[in-house]
Amino acid sequence: MNPEVTGLPEVDWHVLETLAARLEQPGVSPGSLAEAEWRCLPAAVQCLTDQEDWPALLQLRRLFRPLMARDSAGAMPVFLELSESAAVAAEKLGDWKELAGILGAYGHNLHRQGFHARAAAVFERSAQLYQDFGESF
Repeated sequence: MNPEVTGLPEVDWHVLETLAARLEQPGVSPGSLAEAEWRCLPAAVQCLTDQEDWPALLQLRRLFRPLMARDSAGAMPVFLELSESAAVAAEKLGDWKELAGILGAYGHNLHRQGFHARAAAVFERSAQLYQDFGESF
């Protein structure tokens, strides 16, 4: 979407891809970055959610999936928000397999933060989705 035509903000994918690539470098951890460097991620989640750009939200989650799988990063609030938004996107698109995977990872991250009851509910939904299409959790 061209923001000049629509009046809507645009996601700067280059900045997000650069951030994701930087965070995959050896010796670089989420805590080593200044808070200002993270602002692009929640802004992108909000922008894509507001625009109901569900495929792009899933693309954004895929971009940061390697980082989100790490114990030290997966439980960060920004990644929990991204997971929640990506789950909504997958549900809106009817992509149940993607939703099951997102929920499984999200449940792990909730568990890491100590939200055990919430994690159990998310795991239950993920497991049910996997069962619905004949796969194991």
